[in-house]
Amino acid sequence: MSTNRIIDVMVTESFPYPVAAAWHRALSRTSDSERLKHGLATFEVLLRTLGAALLLDYLRGVRTPTVDALLKQLDKPSLGHWVGLIRETARALNDRASEEVFFGPAGAWYFTTRGKPTEIANRIDALVTLRNQDVHDTPTSAGPALAGRANQVFSELRAIFESLSWLRGYRLFRIKGLKRRRSRQTQFEGKATFFAGKDSAPIPISTQLGAIGGDLLPDACYMASPTGQQILEVTPFIRVEYDDRLNQERVFLLRQTVKGKHILLVNDDTGVEKKVLV
Repeated sequence: MSTNRIIDVMVTESFPYPVAAAWHRALSRTSDSERLKHGLATFEVLLRTLGAALLLDYLRGVRTPTVDALLKQLDKPSLGHWVGLIRETARALNDRASEEVFFGPAGAWYFTTRGKPTEIANRIDALVTLRNQDVHDTPTSAGPALAGRANQVFSELRAIFESLSWLRGYRLFRIKGLKRRRSRQTQFEGKATFFAGKDSAPIPISTQLGAIGGDLLPDACYMASPTGQQILEVTPFIRVEYDDRLNQERVFLLRQTVKGKHILLVNDDTGVEKKVLV
């Protein structure tokens, strides 16, 4: 199996659903224009997913003026803003004690031991520049130039995905039917739906949660750490909501805030939006 194929399988089978589904859509396109369009769309979904997840981890601890200033700009976030949010939350998490951080690898992923951006961080910046050129500059003509740009986006995304192999250990899930078991020790059980990989409607499975189940809320979304010993609530930035276009429940991801009082979520599969209170 080629390196590209290994990376593609890793993302589509184990990354958080919004990213896995977006990359699956990009891989299924055959024309250069569609590959470029969906490759860049995947990049945006990746940044929004990372930004939302790292922000929620950051909000559990001491806050910094830099990150708080970026939060005020979530009403109209650009890709550059999402990158800034990822950078500054990763920096803040990197300065905390390891036991206080849910996404432990994030700091070393973005910064070197000397506090400088890693090669991957620089490649993310370069991909933002490429995307902005594609949107604002003269459109790339058809033919070799368009194919080359699409191939470049795919290549850069695969390099970023490979550097994020640690992300597949963090599993997005929702619990329904939570109840306490009869036992001497505090134990909970319920039906867990894991949104890891491209499957939009995974089958719920019976799950034993131990005492930690007492801290979970029905219908809220969480991420479990690779060890399963830590759980981070990702609601309201990532939620399962009813998609009116599909007449089914789907995963919705933060797109922006609205006047600091509401959060605008979107199902990137269909473009359906939901506005919810913060």
